[in-house]
Amino acid sequence: DQAARLGLKDQRGVFVRGVEPDGPAAIAGVKPDDVVVRLADQPIDDGAGLRNRTAALPVGGAVPLGIIRDRKPLTLTVTIGEWPILASLGLRLEDVQGEAARRFPGQPEQAVFIADVLPAGEARRAGLLPGMRIVKVGNTSVSTKADCQAAAAALDPSEGVSIEVQITDGRKAQVVLGAIRSRPAR
Repeated sequence: DQAARLGLKDQRGVFVRGVEPDGPAAIAGVKPDDVVVRLADQPIDDGAGLRNRTAALPVGGAVPLGIIRDRKPLTLTVTIGEWPILASLGLRLEDVQGEAARRFPGQPEQAVFIADVLPAGEARRAGLLPGMRIVKVGNTSVSTKADCQAAAAALDPSEGVSIEVQITDGRKAQVVLGAIRSRPAR
């Protein structure tokens, strides 16, 4: 099984498929194929747990990050940075201008597109695909990556991030990513 192949005792942890260049994880030494198992001395079960725990830590603080690399445990020190919300949900965005933007209805001069969707991210599970134009984040119309990040940062993370996308034929869809669902008491 995959957990045993990676040197894990169970299925808990977050498999690292890629690392944002110059981001806090890359600076700390995290590499693709690592598995994040602890952050700030707390176990990490899955991607949502990693995202939520990271969001709860103060920006600028240095904390231990437990990983498994090549079947061996390793502890790195990561400095918590501003984590672009949409990237944490599995989206990589790209600003486009001119002809590339005008291929959509309304022919905007500038637009923001989904450049990539991480295979294991919430965005992929929601059906978002590269090439889709992001029209709104929350109730805010957006036309740049900066607009998207600012609008996402203004939302309540417990409610998730509402994203309206458009494909080239003009059809639009809305998805909510990252909502923290309450669990019934046991």
